[in-house]
Amino acid sequence: MRVLSVFVLMVGALISNTASAQSLEERVRELERRVQQLEKQQSERQQPATRAPRTATPGAADRWRYIANWRSLWRGMTEDDVRSVLGEPQKIDAGPVTTIWHYDYPRGGSVRLSSSDHRVEGWREPEN
Repeated sequence: MRVLSVFVLMVGALISNTASAQSLEERVRELERRVQQLEKQQSERQQPATRAPRTATPGAADRWRYIANWRSLWRGMTEDDVRSVLGEPQKIDAGPVTTIWHYDYPRGGSVRLSSSDHRVEGWREPEN
């Protein structure tokens, strides 16, 4: 009887370990799938915001098209900093408190600068 009980416990442990290993393998496969999905999303974010040819090297006039450039902006940047990252704006709306730089108005992005110190206060990335 005792031998039978030990045998049953050993078989139960073996089945449990097998099920646990299968579950672990399934979890690893699911995590690998999620990593691939996240890598794809990251790659897409670094592509041009509009449907510009992907083989083109961005010139000064096209730098604003690349989402990665928008995501390198930060509050407090100077106008010269913004120009070096995005290029020249195509339209400027200057007001008493803020100045808005537009890139490919109205669907493109925009940068809001303080009219007093000419530094970035915020921005809106281009629509896809």
